[in-house]
Amino acid sequence: MTWWFYRSSCVYLGRISAWVLQEALVDAYLGRLQLCRCAPTLESLQSLLAAHVDRVIYENLDLQLRRPLPPLCFEESVKRVAKGRGGYCFLLVDAFAALLCSLGFQVSLHTATCSPVPEPEVKWGDHVVLVVHLPEGPFIADVGLGEGPRWPFKVENASWTEDGFQFAMTSRSGGEWRFDNPVNATGTMTGFAFDFGTSTDGFDEFLRFHDFFWNSKESSYVKGPVFLHRKTTGRGLLSLFACTLRRSHPEVSGGKEILQVATTKEEWFKIVEDVFLMTLDDLDDEEKDRLWDIVQMQHQSFVNVSILDQAVPGGLVEIGAVEPDVAAQQQAEDLMSEMSDKIDASATRQLRGLEPTEALAILTELRHADGIRNPSAFIMSAVKRCNNQGRSSGSRRRDPPRLQQGWDAETEGCRVAPPKACGLIPPESPRRSTTGPHAEEDDGYGGDDYESHSDRRHGNSQDRSRDNRVYGSYDYGSDSDRYGSPSDPRALLDP
Repeated sequence: MTWWFYRSSCVYLGRISAWVLQEALVDAYLGRLQLCRCAPTLESLQSLLAAHVDRVIYENLDLQLRRPLPPLCFEESVKRVAKGRGGYCFLLVDAFAALLCSLGFQVSLHTATCSPVPEPEVKWGDHVVLVVHLPEGPFIADVGLGEGPRWPFKVENASWTEDGFQFAMTSRSGGEWRFDNPVNATGTMTGFAFDFGTSTDGFDEFLRFHDFFWNSKESSYVKGPVFLHRKTTGRGLLSLFACTLRRSHPEVSGGKEILQVATTKEEWFKIVEDVFLMTLDDLDDEEKDRLWDIVQMQHQSFVNVSILDQAVPGGLVEIGAVEPDVAAQQQAEDLMSEMSDKIDASATRQLRGLEPTEALAILTELRHADGIRNPSAFIMSAVKRCNNQGRSSGSRRRDPPRLQQGWDAETEGCRVAPPKACGLIPPESPRRSTTGPHAEEDDGYGGDDYESHSDRRHGNSQDRSRDNRVYGSYDYGSDSDRYGSPSDPRALLDP
């Protein structure tokens, strides 16, 4: 079946309806969820989704380690989940869609954006929504939000409460819908908008955002902290930001509480295994050492000043008592002393002319890099890039890199709007799929015609075609507050 018919509309299912996994992969996936094979019913979907958001973790460990970009190939995504790892929206939805198809469910993929209202046109395509088509109606089963509902929810106007968390769905014209998450426990997921009127054949149209999120230094998945999220039954959202384990739930005073702060490598990996169910057997010893160095640096750089946080079961733990820049400067000086036999005086002077966190990032990269014959030349090149980035923005920034626009202090690694000045996003627009029954014809408007047709996109017309969305047509610099750009990222660890 390539179409699913409703009373007043129909949805194109596309090639995804033919995704079928090998039996061994299905069994391995279900084993990760601790479930057995089931019939394609609403009750089964409820069990599958609840198990998935509880046991398959929303995390960014691999990209923080600078591992290669994983392909958006459903078999590879399923293997990733089956071996005990998680990921973000594209990787998780890719895998879950393949599992559902293999179990006999009919599903479709829809272009979406995770943004506050009003959603910028250029952000469409930074999220994908999975719709499952059942006799009871179309249901959204989103495993790629980090803090989304644990139960499938119907595509209809509604508001509801699930384990104390409030959610709402609202219809719009032209087949668009808006999902709202007013609790916003992570501080970055106020909701998403998606287009139910059209569907996509696969993940090709999401590749540009996938590459941006994974590789760009402007991506908050990259320049934000290491994070892991697990949406549990009864306990709410469990999150690990760098070294700090936190629980978010509406019943908690202030909405969140710190449970534990990892002070050793062994303690950190025990939290990852015991709380987030990931043994990380796919990481070698060098990668584990590097990961621990990264989370330590992030914890010390962004810790709140003079905070004493309640940790369990060990009582009070002092998280930090120095300003982030001071801590970063001390770490950078320590690394320069450690590498004094490898880097010359000129490179050292150049490093000391940078912001402490910039210098620390360069030194940390150098420390873990293999095969660099001339460390001083590596440093000079990295310093030049930092200075060029400062000039391109008009002046040298006096804020540490992670204070730059696009990273939210409470983030799990939000879907950031790529600043148009960075030049990292290709000029092609993320095209709205034109395979559905309500698809619009490409009218040939290119990027150069964007402004002349702005009334068509943003005026009285409700028919906002995304066939011609153009990257770089939106000024993010004047709207940084819309994306929760923090005044102080140290609030990350503030309960």
